[in-house]
Amino acid sequence: MKFGIAIVGFGVVGRGTAELLDHSRELIKYQSGLDLEVVAILDLRSPEKERYRRIRYDSMEEILALPNVNLVVEAIGGCGAAKTFTEQALMSGRSVVTSNKELVSKHGDELTKLARNNQVQYLYEASVGGGIPLIRVLSTSLLGNEIRSLRGILNGTTNFILSHMASSSMEFAPALQEAVARGYAELDPTDDIAGLDTRRKLAILLQIVTGLWLRPERIPVIGIEEIDAVDLDFAAANNLSLRLLAKYSQGRQGAFSALVAPHFLSDSSPLAMVNGVFNALLLNGDFVGDVMLYGRGAGAQPTASAVVADIINCLNGNHVEHLSPQTNRYTSMVNIDLYDQPISAIIRLNASVDFEAIEKTLSDLGLDSARLILSPDMQQRRLTEHKYNWIVTRNRFPHSYDFSCPQLKEEDLVNCRIQPLTRTGKKEDWTWRHLEQLKRRLPPGAIASIVML
Repeated sequence: MKFGIAIVGFGVVGRGTAELLDHSRELIKYQSGLDLEVVAILDLRSPEKERYRRIRYDSMEEILALPNVNLVVEAIGGCGAAKTFTEQALMSGRSVVTSNKELVSKHGDELTKLARNNQVQYLYEASVGGGIPLIRVLSTSLLGNEIRSLRGILNGTTNFILSHMASSSMEFAPALQEAVARGYAELDPTDDIAGLDTRRKLAILLQIVTGLWLRPERIPVIGIEEIDAVDLDFAAANNLSLRLLAKYSQGRQGAFSALVAPHFLSDSSPLAMVNGVFNALLLNGDFVGDVMLYGRGAGAQPTASAVVADIINCLNGNHVEHLSPQTNRYTSMVNIDLYDQPISAIIRLNASVDFEAIEKTLSDLGLDSARLILSPDMQQRRLTEHKYNWIVTRNRFPHSYDFSCPQLKEEDLVNCRIQPLTRTGKKEDWTWRHLEQLKRRLPPGAIASIVML
């Protein structure tokens, strides 16, 4: 059966999708029984002078008036024209496939409802993980499992920077420059290095495992801007690796925690072995146990692969709506405040900060902590060229269960001696809000970096 595909937006992903559909047309027909043809292209930015000129249109109205358009691929990006065009396509009775993580994370709830009301589909496998089938695995392959934890490297730019800093003993700025030079980072990489891109992707995954559409800004985030070679040296001295992770885990009494932040990982962790621009998701289901998915998380060809898979599954009737099997379990948590969930972290402080002031501030906040004293072996390293102090947060009870990647403990810091710093007796658990309070109470620049455990 022949189906016409319209591609709205003809940048990297749109062009990659068109090329894959053209290149693999006969293979797709053999594999699925579908004859897929690109019949319309809308590009608001630059005219194509050659290959696709005959099917180029100037407006969404023209495309939706074509009787041979059966499905629309939205590859514009952002939430402006992309949202308008998506709504128009869904209301015209066409399913929409997208890779637009910003649009899905912010407006996925309303667009999914709009699709359902018009008896069509809104599919977004390509919005998280590029060519890695993360959403389909969570939505279909693991049905019947309660997903107890997720830990993911979901941004190739930051993973390249951190792994390159570690392997080349490089500071952050030149590692970022290298990423830009190789085409792994945008000229303005703010969304990547600030963790905002990863946060959007986590918000989408949270919908799958909890059934809740949480706006990305409700998820706590720390980027990698403050990470420098000292943090990587600290990690290496303790047989650890440093990665920017998106993290979800079940907690007590039906709650859950979710955040995006740099994390110290044991060198034996599968995620510690993910280097360069590759992405990975390590998850744990109550029956399946640990599952790890790995591959290229961005780029024209991997992302186009996910887009085309959604097209085929949609038109062949093999789609499963991206709704959670655990929706009822979490509906009572719709107002959950993730900034109040317990955390564990190592905080690097500039040595100029008065430790008595630190102790008083922590005591006032009712927080227990410990100071990390570097062993003599560590003190022979570059760490002593810069004057810093480290403290580690202490919580009374573990409130979340990272089945797929257990949280590091103090005894895992093999080249540090633990010296109690504050013992308030109040047993107040550290939360993200306490980190914010600590930042406000200390002098500007006192906190050099924060890395989660």
